[in-house]
Order: sequence, then C-alpha cells, then structure tokens
Amino acid sequence: MFFRISLILIAVLVTACSEPDFTDHQGNSGKFDDLGGRWMIINYWATWCKPCIEEIPELNQFSEAHANDVALFGVEFDQHQGEKLQNNIAKLGIEFPVLLDDPAPMLGISKPLGLPTTFVFNRSGELHQVLKGPQTNETLLAAIAD
Repeated sequence: MFFRISLILIAVLVTACSEPDFTDHQGNSGKFDDLGGRWMIINYWATWCKPCIEEIPELNQFSEAHANDVALFGVEFDQHQGEKLQNNIAKLGIEFPVLLDDPAPMLGISKPLGLPTTFVFNRSGELHQVLKGPQTNETLLAAIAD
C-alpha cells in the first residue's frame, strides 16, 4: 500500500514539474527557465491603445533581428481568447508570440495600469527594467545593453 501511494505521489510531482509556464497563440508552450539564457521581454498591448498599435512594427523588427538573444512575448491586456485573440493579432500585424495567459503572477510582477508597458528580464530571469510608453528598436536595445 505504501509503495502504491509513493508511486502516485511521484507521478503527481513529475507531472506538476513538467507543466509548461506558458502557451502562445500558435499553441507553442514552454518554461520561462528554458529560454537559454536569453533576455525576455513581455509587452502588454491592447487594440484600443493607439501607442500600442504604433509600436507593433518596431517590436516585430526587434523580435526578428534579435531572436538569438531575446525572447519577446506579447500579452493582450484584455485577455481575449480563441478567435477573438487571433483576429486581434492579425488586425495589428503582430509577428511575435502572444501568450494566452497573463504571466504576471508567475513572474512576480503586477499587471500594468497603463499601456503600452514592457517588462525586461535579464538573462538570469530577474526583472531588469519596466518601460512605459511605446518602444523603438533603440529603446529596446538600450534596455538590454549588457
């Protein structure tokens, strides 16, 4: 009996440890700790936020140009799901991954009060900087300067 209970507890622990931290709008999932020592940028946006819309092309370019050094994720502030989220991503032309769930609680940050807000985490996963307002390639490069 003790052996069976031990096996069940081990199975539960292994399952809990292997669950992903995030899933993006394309169905990709992973753990924040597995980003390979890259910087991580979390950008909160909304379709009704004009500065958010204006910064999307810069974020797309930055994400593509620095994919080896930076993992950039978007978070839709209003937390739409399914077709509504997919439509919003397409409408704004977002090319980087958008997380399905708000990572704030897991990352130890608060959901922003204003938009756009960008959280920059260093290669060790520690919060490095919080950027408010629309970002450019230059401001993002300055934020991740080692």
